[in-house]
Amino acid sequence: MTPTAIVVGIDIAKADVVVACRPDGASWTATNDPAGIIATVDRLCALAPSLIVL
Repeated sequence: MTPTAIVVGIDIAKADVVVACRPDGASWTATNDPAGIIATVDRLCALAPSLIVL
């Protein structure tokens, strides 16, 4: 069985980073500061997406 590719969209604003994943529909918001970006990178590494769109 072929695994479904994970695609991530990220909206970067002054205060927040909003992340949405497909096809599972997971999403979260992090602060746009070093701590929030590190947390987002850690979550994205665990997901191993095929594509990230900013």
